[in-house]
Amino acid sequence: MPNTKRDLIGLVLCGGESTRMGRDKGLISLGENNLAQLAYQKLSRFCSKVLISIRAEQIISYSSFFDSQSLIVDNNLFSGPLNG
Repeated sequence: MPNTKRDLIGLVLCGGESTRMGRDKGLISLGENNLAQLAYQKLSRFCSKVLISIRAEQIISYSSFFDSQSLIVDNNLFSGPLNG
């Protein structure tokens, strides 16, 4: 398979509050991985770097699955989806 990676940064948005779902959607298991890991793996095939955008409260739970260089904490200057 030819190298399909581009000089792009992929971003997996996991900072939602999941109020309707009632739990963090990114951490829902699907087979051996969770949804955030699956999104990360898919983007890694095409992007030279992939980041996971999370809220500050999610650092501990996402650190179990991703290294700290892959995690980016949302900005709290705005409200709603603009926080990301």
